[in-house]
Amino acid sequence: MHEQPGADGCGEGEARADGQPASPPPGNPRWSVYVVRCADGTLYTGVAKDVDGRLARHNDGVGAKYTRSRLPVRLVFREEVGDQGAALRREIKIKAMPAREKRELIDAARKPLNPAPR
Repeated sequence: MHEQPGADGCGEGEARADGQPASPPPGNPRWSVYVVRCADGTLYTGVAKDVDGRLARHNDGVGAKYTRSRLPVRLVFREEVGDQGAALRREIKIKAMPAREKRELIDAARKPLNPAPR
């Protein structure tokens, strides 16, 4: 069976010429790694295709066991990474970071890439 190319001309699982992962097929969202801050100030890192839906499940008390007793949780970081394997690898890297590096990652994600001139 022939795969239909995505918007970037690549089929599922292929990389673009610049080495970046190809776009997912239409209707197939990309995987993301996310970090939430729990009510007690701790951070929880996870992966999902639908981060907003996953966040709602966490706050409904049916998400991860860790977050159930630390509600509510608030999304502080989200990064689209492509496929599930890439998301899981990135999750492992983030979980292994010292707390200082996680804070820097979260702070860097909040800053605009091209701040307006003053």
